[in-house]
Amino acid sequence: RGETNLGDSVGYHIRLSAQLPRKNGSILFCTTGMLLKYIEKYTNFEHFSHVILDEIHERNIEMDFLLIFIKRLLKIRQNIKVILMSASIQAEKFSFYFNNCPILRIPGNMYPVKEHFLEDYITKLKYPYDNIINNRRSNRKFKDETDDTSFDHYISELQFDLVKQHKSIEVFQKIQAIGTDFGVEINCDLVVSVIEFLCRISSQGTILVFLPGWNDIIKCTQVLRQRTLLASYLHILPLHSLLPLHNQQEIFDPPPHPNLRKVILSTSIAETSITIDDVVYVIDTGRTKASDYDLETQGKCLLPTNVSRANLLQRKGRAGRTQPGECYRLFTRCSERLSFVDFPQAEMITSRLDNIYLQAKLLNVNDIKMFLQDALDPPSIEAIEHAEKFLCDIGALVFETNQLTPIGKIVAHLPLNPQIGKLLIMGYLFSCFDPILTIASILSYRDPFVTPIDKIQEINEIRRRFADNTMSDHLMLVNIYQEWKRQRNYRDKNRFCFEHFLNSNHMKMIDKVRNQLKHLIQDYFASYTDDANRNKNNYDLICALMCAGLYPNIARIRLSLDKSSKRPCLLETKYEKRILIHPRSINAKLRDDDVRRSFVQSTLIVYHEKIRTSSIFIHDTSFISPYALLFFGKSQLSTEKYTNTTNNNDNIILIDNWIKINIDNKTNELIYELKEKFNYLVEKKALKKNIFLDNEQHLIETIIHFITKQNNNLLIQNRLIDDYSKKNIIYEDWDDDIKDISNTNSSVFNQN
Repeated sequence: RGETNLGDSVGYHIRLSAQLPRKNGSILFCTTGMLLKYIEKYTNFEHFSHVILDEIHERNIEMDFLLIFIKRLLKIRQNIKVILMSASIQAEKFSFYFNNCPILRIPGNMYPVKEHFLEDYITKLKYPYDNIINNRRSNRKFKDETDDTSFDHYISELQFDLVKQHKSIEVFQKIQAIGTDFGVEINCDLVVSVIEFLCRISSQGTILVFLPGWNDIIKCTQVLRQRTLLASYLHILPLHSLLPLHNQQEIFDPPPHPNLRKVILSTSIAETSITIDDVVYVIDTGRTKASDYDLETQGKCLLPTNVSRANLLQRKGRAGRTQPGECYRLFTRCSERLSFVDFPQAEMITSRLDNIYLQAKLLNVNDIKMFLQDALDPPSIEAIEHAEKFLCDIGALVFETNQLTPIGKIVAHLPLNPQIGKLLIMGYLFSCFDPILTIASILSYRDPFVTPIDKIQEINEIRRRFADNTMSDHLMLVNIYQEWKRQRNYRDKNRFCFEHFLNSNHMKMIDKVRNQLKHLIQDYFASYTDDANRNKNNYDLICALMCAGLYPNIARIRLSLDKSSKRPCLLETKYEKRILIHPRSINAKLRDDDVRRSFVQSTLIVYHEKIRTSSIFIHDTSFISPYALLFFGKSQLSTEKYTNTTNNNDNIILIDNWIKINIDNKTNELIYELKEKFNYLVEKKALKKNIFLDNEQHLIETIIHFITKQNNNLLIQNRLIDDYSKKNIIYEDWDDDIKDISNTNSSVFNQN
């Protein structure tokens, strides 16, 4: 429009940056999340005449939630205009959803891309068939996971397909031998063979390879470099979000020598997010890592799966941006017909619903189940009820009425998932706000570390060094951020990031997120003072508050019956009996004998996420005391009595229906009274912006003393009962401490 500056007729609004346009007669570009924030403020979109939604085919959960609102808005505001846009869309489905609205198709100016399936070129490859035995094992693995009838049906369909295409028996035999259509793992030898084939038929043009994940990129890179003659003509570039930004940007640069040819090994990040102009050849494995949420185990699954046909079209299009290109599929036409769906599954079905449930509450939706059932692809009633129960468990919803609690209203307004939002509030109430603010900012954004292929061991050593013997990934992140912040200027900060394998842009973004969250909490509570950080160096308290925020994400170490065992620690959760700490964690190398020699003071661990990949891993871990779990967990008195003691007053407390802790009546009553007073205090502070009174501060100090201990004594006088090893982990007696707490702060408990 010829305007030199934003902010007149055109503006933008993203999470941490905005240049708003004038109020009338203007255009605002914004993210889906920011548009939802506008809905909170302008329920009927009074200030908007047109809404244009782009990339709706991605079907992320925020977009589908927004579509429910837009559909209902059109019944109230018939004069508003809505345009839905996408390069690959289920047009008829969206049209039907919006009462058969008209469809406009605008053809693009793409260069032609020739498509090749495996049967078209397999006989031209120099594939190392001495690896056939290994691939047959992959076939067997496929066959074990699929019933024989389906497998036999697939083989017959493949044979029939090849006959129709007039392919020779040799083609069928080689496809069957390679096993790429049947295996569950990426065949790196096949990927390299196709790259070698393309180098034989043409010496020009960048080759882009789509792989499911980071491990596949590493394996294919290693196999390529083992072919020394081939590798000497290639400039191999991995592309993944874990890599440093300068490594990612290399994909846009020409090769360092004119005789080298670029080969980019990428995840689906290159499918739509990035356009690489000089790509001529695409090699497509047809696989990706898809995220799914398991309601039964309350964990995320990140497993390789086939992409959709819409994704196949997008990948093919990467080769036709600036010149004609070619796309080589590493699977057959038969596989594409039988094993691929048309479009990806909507996130509304595969994700947890906690955040959008709270979003609906902010929009004053009366019947949230009915509202979400109006989605383009509605979630199950079970998933909605699971979100309700979870939000009740963390104190964001009132169980009887499903109304937001005072703390739930604050959590709902924060741009965080509910657990991290609650963690932030706890950090403020317990006066260790700065470290908790740092942890919340990093967990809500992303891991600041980058992962060069050949530097993984060095990065793990840096993590351990910054953990400073705390046995906590969360405290390690605090220490990393604080050291980065101490650097005097941008040059020093960048040098620090380079030396410690940190993404400089991620650190800057974490700092911005941190400032945003700090101001949001200030808006909901009393003014920010030094008192908010009085306990910022109390590491035991910080770990205890991780339990307060991340509960019910609790795991427990299962010690081997062999007391001399030095095996890596195995853990269990409420739902799984065998899980592992992710290798990136500073606690990943912990062994049974470390626990027995009291290198750690508890067998309980709080974690940020549980993800199923090759195994089930927990990420971002810290050890916590049993008393932190007793106070912040969902506990109930079991009818079972503890018999391995001379004290007849001992009871068993059941945490979340699976962790048993033996405790005496006096301590149990003290915990109950503390929790009751604290819950009242939290609601009071969430409703009123005022400073802590003396009696309220005494209560907080009492709780801190109760859930932490800053010497080498362990925190619980009783026993954490291990049902598997049938042994009791005995903790030191601190009866006198409990008496001191009860006597010193009796006035606190008697306050109205």
